[in-house]
Amino acid sequence: LRSAAVDELADCWIRSGRATEALAALEPEVARHPFADQPRILQMRALAASGRAADALRAAHRYRGELRDAVGVDPGPEFGMAEHRIAAGWGGRADLAPGPAVAAAGGHEPLPRPATRR
Repeated sequence: LRSAAVDELADCWIRSGRATEALAALEPEVARHPFADQPRILQMRALAASGRAADALRAAHRYRGELRDAVGVDPGPEFGMAEHRIAAGWGGRADLAPGPAVAAAGGHEPLPRPATRR
């Protein structure tokens, strides 16, 4: 119950632009539940929302390795979606649920097209 409350609070803080507070609340949750995807997803979102997308992707890479080494599995699909969206430039503050363009792309957010020269 406590973890769910912390997750909900962190989500609210991230959405309202208070990512630093979310990170502080999530740190002990990540330590308490080292193999739970949800606190890690929120941690990644908070990092991305505070302009630290590279740190979010490094944290994702570390978690993926720790999970494989300790348990022999990969994170769930929601984790992968968050990682992919952050890599594509998503700022982490909005819902993780894909919009219509993402659904049309087979569940993955289309990557931005490269700039063309004229």
